[in-house]
Amino acid sequence: MSENISTQLEDGILYVTLNRLDKKNAITNDMYIELINIVAEYESNQQAKVLLLTGSKMCFTAGNDMVSFLEQPPVDDNSESPSFLRAISLAKKPLMAAVNGPVVGIGATMLMHFDLVYAGSSAKFVMPFCNLGICPEGGTTLLLPQMIGHKKACELIMFGEPFDSQTAKECGFINDFFNDDEYLDKIISKAKKLAKQPASSIRLTKAMLKHNHAPAMKETLYHEGVEIRKALKTPESREAMSAFMEKRRPDFSQFN
Repeated sequence: MSENISTQLEDGILYVTLNRLDKKNAITNDMYIELINIVAEYESNQQAKVLLLTGSKMCFTAGNDMVSFLEQPPVDDNSESPSFLRAISLAKKPLMAAVNGPVVGIGATMLMHFDLVYAGSSAKFVMPFCNLGICPEGGTTLLLPQMIGHKKACELIMFGEPFDSQTAKECGFINDFFNDDEYLDKIISKAKKLAKQPASSIRLTKAMLKHNHAPAMKETLYHEGVEIRKALKTPESREAMSAFMEKRRPDFSQFN
């Protein structure tokens, strides 16, 4: 447990809570390292049957901490954020998430590696990769079209506009959503129910469900990482990042 992430194991559920509300739970490189270690410990702990990731009741995460990201961008496949995405994609035990408020960037893409995702009615999902002059991450280019179809995936990614819980449920991005005052209790109840299921059966079922696309996922994570690192060096990306830090609208008209 640290200042920015808290954990608690109770009744077979490992509760993992992002707790950096002054920065809208934006994730730093140090936090990625901590999350990687938490997932590894969860996988090896026989008492832990389900991992449930949450933020606050009104804020899941604003995604990457941009200051941390720009000071220490990913340099290879073993950098912090790609290592975290690889860790959750390879997790053998079930991963659950309860989200609300901002669910931005990697906060949204990581959810595609979770087995069950529920939201509060005020959740706003955003995948702003094209807005930042880069490409999607986290196996998004493989998983999102499988989940919601090619055209809807293009709409959500290419425009990078927020979509709500109703849209997320309708297109299969999340399982369901509930009123803000009850969504967390609802998913905790589901997590408790899952924790009582036969653990070996749950692990086997998850492995079988992911078996067919596992090789493609490994390749996609690697390829996306290579392309993101290239894109971060382009004029479009530099303009987008500068505009973000300067709190202004980026101007891409000068680029082809």
